[in-house]
Amino acid sequence: MSFYYQARRVRDPGHPPWLRLSALRACVRSFCVLTGGSYARVSAHLGIDFLYEPGRQPPDDAFLRRTLDQVERERNRSLDRLRAVEKKRALAKARGNRQLSTADRTALRELGGDIG
Repeated sequence: MSFYYQARRVRDPGHPPWLRLSALRACVRSFCVLTGGSYARVSAHLGIDFLYEPGRQPPDDAFLRRTLDQVERERNRSLDRLRAVEKKRALAKARGNRQLSTADRTALRELGGDIG
């Protein structure tokens, strides 16, 4: 499923809270795939790394929305940085530079988000 589909599920108060948490975790996984970050590290930083235990209270609506907003902000920043590198790379290729420079390689490695 796409990031935006899962984000809609997180925001929908008609879904059960545990399903909304699962959708939030799917959003975090998608973010980690985009940035190359560690899912375990990011989910621990966000406070969603706990397991389901019978009797445990589900996360509240405010927590789910606040966490999703944070992930979306970081994802949008990462996408903006990726688009900038993509644009710069297309111009370099048009000029005949087919190999990445050392600076470009470093920039690509640093595209990850600031979460975690």
